[in-house]
Amino acid sequence: MTEFNTKNLEKTLNKLGRDIQTFFESFTPENDLETLNPRTDFVQTSEGFEVYMDLPGLTKADIKVELNDHVLTIKGERKINESEDHVKWVRRERKFGRFSRTLPLGGSVDKSGIKAKFKDGVLLVQVRVTGESTTETSIEID
Repeated sequence: MTEFNTKNLEKTLNKLGRDIQTFFESFTPENDLETLNPRTDFVQTSEGFEVYMDLPGLTKADIKVELNDHVLTIKGERKINESEDHVKWVRRERKFGRFSRTLPLGGSVDKSGIKAKFKDGVLLVQVRVTGESTTETSIEID
């Protein structure tokens, strides 16, 4: 009976994954590859919701948080450094561009209970849910 070599299988599958990614990237316009899609955690708490969004390299000024009809929208843009524009890229994995994430809250929101904090590249938005109705609101980031 022959022993199955899982390390060789893992190496082969990793190489296949890289080859497939490279193949599809060759058909995709460069602008499409530069779409920023930040990783986001959406947590329900006893008082409402917390949203954690990873935004490394951005500042508070690059981010906008809004509430409109029970929908939380987080928008922003990571701009490419002007000095990097004339560089011949060998490999480019960091994403640049605009992003917009829309999260339905599914309940009435206390406008005064919305807080946004940005620290160490992570945006935290805390939303308290109540029985009041909500209209459009812009949230300041601390």
